[in-house]
Amino acid sequence: MSRQSNKWTATAYVESQGPGDEKVIASTEVPVRGPEFADEESYEATIAVPADSLHSAQPDPNGESGVYKIVVTVFLSSKISSTRNYDVLGSIEGPIIKVEEPQTATVPA
Repeated sequence: MSRQSNKWTATAYVESQGPGDEKVIASTEVPVRGPEFADEESYEATIAVPADSLHSAQPDPNGESGVYKIVVTVFLSSKISSTRNYDVLGSIEGPIIKVEEPQTATVPA
């Protein structure tokens, strides 16, 4: 790696199980510590997903299920030269989630 490899990019994707969206739902960047990238360093990131990014499991005229598989990738661009790159990519798949509409609380009289 080089001094120019200055950030990891973590991206969350969803794939609808049944009819529905397949898209990027959120992404964030994490600075590389160092002065250079080292194998011994560990990193973590929080990916904030905006509200109402996904269709819910409520009856939908488009038939969307509201059930999604999540895949998260992390990417580090090597920037070794202008003609050859040795980029780093990792990914993890799962879990499968079901999105539901928030319920309005009722207060007993």
